[in-house]
Amino acid sequence: LGNESIHGNHRVQPRREYTAEAYAAYANATAAAMRKVDPRVKLGIVMVPGALNDTDTDWNRTVVHLAGSSANFVVVHAYAPQEPKAGVPDNVLLQSMMAAPDQIGEDLLAYHKMIQEQLGHDLPLAVTEFNGGLDQSVKPYRFSYGNALECADLLRVFLKPEMNVALANYFNFINGYYGIVRTAIHGQQSAVEPPFSLYELWAQHFGSKLIKA
Repeated sequence: LGNESIHGNHRVQPRREYTAEAYAAYANATAAAMRKVDPRVKLGIVMVPGALNDTDTDWNRTVVHLAGSSANFVVVHAYAPQEPKAGVPDNVLLQSMMAAPDQIGEDLLAYHKMIQEQLGHDLPLAVTEFNGGLDQSVKPYRFSYGNALECADLLRVFLKPEMNVALANYFNFINGYYGIVRTAIHGQQSAVEPPFSLYELWAQHFGSKLIKA
């Protein structure tokens, strides 16, 4: 319900920005109204967006405590690593991309701990956006083979049963800032970026048995 609601509705007009208490009230009222029409509706409440170390915030605790009983899952976004200071060598940045998935895994477990503490029981997580970080760098690391490897390892983490991830969506596939498929628009040639190869291989080789790797 909503998207990154802590900092408002992006460029949508009229401007709407919630406090945690106001968002929780909105979520509870919306859930009740929707389920009067169809009790099968599944609803997710949104957490602070972004990267690591956002689990234990006032917004997250308040929203889960006040609206968790109306939710079927909790929505999180995962972008990592964070933007470095200037002058960090490429090899160090790429190594940080390899470290990010296990760090995000720790973050997901921390979300489950916080949800349990605030609600008395757990809820699944929906990672409705994930990708590599470093998104404001001069170099487009999000289109590197390093990022393709990071995203592959993120899938490994999301599939762990203890992560209780209901779904995870790469953001985003076509055009836009992160798009790994670039269509021939505005005079540009069509192309695919390295992370596309990950999903192509995934589609060709995905099996039915989960193994540790």
